[in-house]
Amino acid sequence: MRELILASQLHAQLDTDYARKLFRSTARNHQHAISRYTELRRINDGAYFLIIFGTFERYITDRADTAVKARTGKPLFRHRRAWETLLNGTKLQTSFLNRVRVLLDMRSQNFTKIADYYAVRNDLAHEGITGKLFSIPTVVADLQTAINSLRS
Repeated sequence: MRELILASQLHAQLDTDYARKLFRSTARNHQHAISRYTELRRINDGAYFLIIFGTFERYITDRADTAVKARTGKPLFRHRRAWETLLNGTKLQTSFLNRVRVLLDMRSQNFTKIADYYAVRNDLAHEGITGKLFSIPTVVADLQTAINSLRS
């Protein structure tokens, strides 16, 4: 997904700049600057994580919506009945992880990674901070792998 790669590249540009400034500050033992650039890198990581995961959420929502609508369009009730429980009118009414379950086996490694990243997303979105470690390039690679598995 092109948007994930672009966001990752933009994150890397800012992170490289902050890392360079942090390295210089550390070499000069400027404690205030060290704290500032460390915090800026943390904020940058969180902000880009939310942008990247939000883009992925939109993709999953669109794909799950399409999949459920295709299944609810079946002529025989026995083929559509369980799928109809996910709809409220024409809108898919379910949580994000249930949308992922529509598309991926919940026992798969891709599902587990998405669920873990969803927990990070919730921490960042609702608390502003997370104790979970993540790397933006790894997040993008994992989400891209999940997207590719949906296409196969």
